[in-house]
Amino acid sequence: MFAFLILLSLAPCLPAQGEKPGADGAAAEVAALLASFGLPASGTSMLDDGRTEAMLALAARLRINVFELLDASYRYLLPRGLRLGIPGGSLRKAEARFDFGRERVRSLLPVDVLEKIEIGAVQGPGEQAMDVWLSKSREEFIEIGTAVYETRFGFEKLSPLRFDHSYGVKVKRFPFSSVLERLELYEPGKGAIYVRGLPKPKKWNLWIVTLQK
Repeated sequence: MFAFLILLSLAPCLPAQGEKPGADGAAAEVAALLASFGLPASGTSMLDDGRTEAMLALAARLRINVFELLDASYRYLLPRGLRLGIPGGSLRKAEARFDFGRERVRSLLPVDVLEKIEIGAVQGPGEQAMDVWLSKSREEFIEIGTAVYETRFGFEKLSPLRFDHSYGVKVKRFPFSSVLERLELYEPGKGAIYVRGLPKPKKWNLWIVTLQK
């Protein structure tokens, strides 16, 4: 019910059929949704199941992917000194209603072993712009190589359309192992993965959040 009421209040601004606004085009509506949550000024605000679904429902309606949703959220959170947490359990419950972007998005954000995501202003020692905790280390094929995730990984710096200075994740590509440097959202619905030592990024379609059929 909470998610329905929030989305009903935002409903007039639907994108044109087939249009993908990306994080730039979605930022205002994501900000409006986060503002409606009344997030406290200190500490990490962990979303409950209803608010997690409200964010995913907005992403599906706007036709943006998970990383565009996170990017747009960060733009609201950082200048206000706010930090947001998304429980992995809430995301897994939401999978009954939402497809987060199939295997490509899931290979970059392993939801099945995800404990939580934190994103926003750094408020305490050890925090980064985006932190992700997993219940166990994980390997995922990402075409440019095999991504090896530690139980905590993330990005030290976020800026519009860029997730920079990753930590806790390496990419194995025979015959070497290197560092995933950044993820760049170079077009709506598309991302480029940069790995240190490789001359070109791997460019991917990063599929949008959709309602399960």
